[in-house]
Amino acid sequence: MIGYLSEACGLAWWCWSWSCQLVGAAALLGLAAWLLTIALDLFHPLRLVDRLHQRVVLITGCDSGFGAGLARRLDALGVPVVAGCLFPEGPGAKQLVQQCSSRLRVLPLDVTSEQQVRDAVSSIRDSLDGRELWALVNNAGVLEAGEAELAPPEAFERTLAVNAVGVVRVTQACLPLIRQAKGRIVTVASPLGRTAMPILSPYCMSKSAVISYCDALRVEMKKWGVSVCTVEPSSYMSGLNNPDHFKTTVSKNFQTCPLSVREAYGLDYEDKCTVWRIPGLWERVFYVILPQLPYYIKDFTNYLAFQWGNTVSPYPKSTEKQNGTH
Repeated sequence: MIGYLSEACGLAWWCWSWSCQLVGAAALLGLAAWLLTIALDLFHPLRLVDRLHQRVVLITGCDSGFGAGLARRLDALGVPVVAGCLFPEGPGAKQLVQQCSSRLRVLPLDVTSEQQVRDAVSSIRDSLDGRELWALVNNAGVLEAGEAELAPPEAFERTLAVNAVGVVRVTQACLPLIRQAKGRIVTVASPLGRTAMPILSPYCMSKSAVISYCDALRVEMKKWGVSVCTVEPSSYMSGLNNPDHFKTTVSKNFQTCPLSVREAYGLDYEDKCTVWRIPGLWERVFYVILPQLPYYIKDFTNYLAFQWGNTVSPYPKSTEKQNGTH
């Protein structure tokens, strides 16, 4: 008996030891990959695309988050930016106008509205004046939270209408101009489009659809010289990751369920299904170490405004001063 227990303990220790080594190896590989990306940025930097002042970029969803940050960054580089905003008279759009140069234009753009999309593209076409629509950034998005049984079909429809069908609608409207410019289409997807997460099935479905659409479009556009890529941010500090927004959408969707379903899950389900938050000072420390929006804006900018495989600094201060961007 003692010998058996000794063997069992030895086997358990062996399994634990190997598990720790595997976790450690995975952590080291992740660290090595991160250091490699930093080294590539330092020793193999990118070069700005020429004639940036003649390359118009349309960005959807510029009321806040990635869209607003990218619009400010491209404007600082001298790019004529068309910022599509759901609320063109809202505080986000007004702040964007105040912070950017006169190159930036704000247009009303609800990606679920065929008429607004048509009007926006028509306005861009009429104002090109010898310039070209160089790129489209499909950034507009919404997040509906709720378990698959509890989220009503309308929640799936709303999410797909903006995150998936909206991308198709705006892309198709812009493609004739982008094909002429041999430009670029950048679409904001998500890792959740590849690996689903509980309580976010509507969002995961929409991002999976977007990834599939862009994969097909990428091959189809190759013959036209148009580049198509997806950018897949993780947990960055944006409005979609707001815990209050998450809890509100869960609660709203739960209240639409029949009483029998709510009783099965428990009438106190909303109280149990909350986002864990760290109060006080520790909450602020936790959010400080999460990736911030400005860090990720660099990746968007690289896809839009830089050439690949060159060796000139991506942030030439002398060029920015000459262009009057600061």
